[in-house]
Amino acid sequence: MLRRSLLLAAMARESPRHVALRLAGTYGQSVTGLVYTQTFSLVGRSQLGQTGEVARLLEPYLAGALDGLAQPTPSHYSGHLPLARLKDPRASALVRRAAGMASKKPLDNEMSDSVFMVCPLLAHAGMHDRAAEHFAHGTALPPSRWLVSTLSAGGSRLGPGQCVSAAGAGFDA
Repeated sequence: MLRRSLLLAAMARESPRHVALRLAGTYGQSVTGLVYTQTFSLVGRSQLGQTGEVARLLEPYLAGALDGLAQPTPSHYSGHLPLARLKDPRASALVRRAAGMASKKPLDNEMSDSVFMVCPLLAHAGMHDRAAEHFAHGTALPPSRWLVSTLSAGGSRLGPGQCVSAAGAGFDA
């Protein structure tokens, strides 16, 4: 218990970036499936500028050697989030495919990943292809006029990692 307290106290004195770099040295070093628990650390590594290494880890999926949606669960949908941060048309296609599957078969009854993690996936897919249906999924309302006008005008009021509420207001995901 004392050792853990000392470790936590030492980490509290470090900069957030230094802590993130230390964590990135441990987590996100391999991927055996495109599921949330294995890939979310890759989002952090991308934010640290380690996109080349992230792309290398995801290459089997980018190349089509492995299919991250062969037996999808909500965790597989959210496991595609790191792909949205890569500037690779193959990654964009995989994000759109996962978003399309999540829109048609959200698997809402399985776990909270569908509720909390599919939203950012749909937002990223919408930013890639400007398809309003990605933003409107999961709401009882059609896409807002604000959203449709933003998308049709090619505007970029929303950035990747943001979701749209039923009222059309963007919020960070």
